[in-house]
Amino acid sequence: MSLIKLRLEPSKSLRPEGANLVLVILGCFGLVISGSFMVFGAWPVIGFMALDVLLICIMFQAQYRRSDRGQEITISNEKIEIKYFKAGNCVKTILLNKYWAKLVHLDPSNRQSKIMFSSHGRFSEIGEFLSLKEKQKLVANLRPLLGNDNYTPADNV
Repeated sequence: MSLIKLRLEPSKSLRPEGANLVLVILGCFGLVISGSFMVFGAWPVIGFMALDVLLICIMFQAQYRRSDRGQEITISNEKIEIKYFKAGNCVKTILLNKYWAKLVHLDPSNRQSKIMFSSHGRFSEIGEFLSLKEKQKLVANLRPLLGNDNYTPADNV
């Protein structure tokens, strides 16, 4: 019986359909601008404009590849299961005994803070792609599920 199941994923401000629309609009805009330059004899502008659109396309693809990861945390009465996903596939699963597992929040007021589950000297970081506010909210949501004895603030590590 699971108490809670959380799915953590990086924020995506623009879906792939929106990115394609932006690229089409940018390409049309570039074609009009470079076409007007070509009329005045500055034909090399077309190549540079195409290169700009191509570089933006590559950057969008790199961003979507980088953000195609996630974590699933399942907390039951006896165990904590953390699954790490990349490109929709589970690449690693960690099982922790809930009694022994501790939630550690290192440097909770800093942007580079880390949230980890620790048990028997092993540390498993969760939510490394979350913002500071999202990390603080995650810790606030997980703390009551684990109990007071299973939370360790940064000063006590």
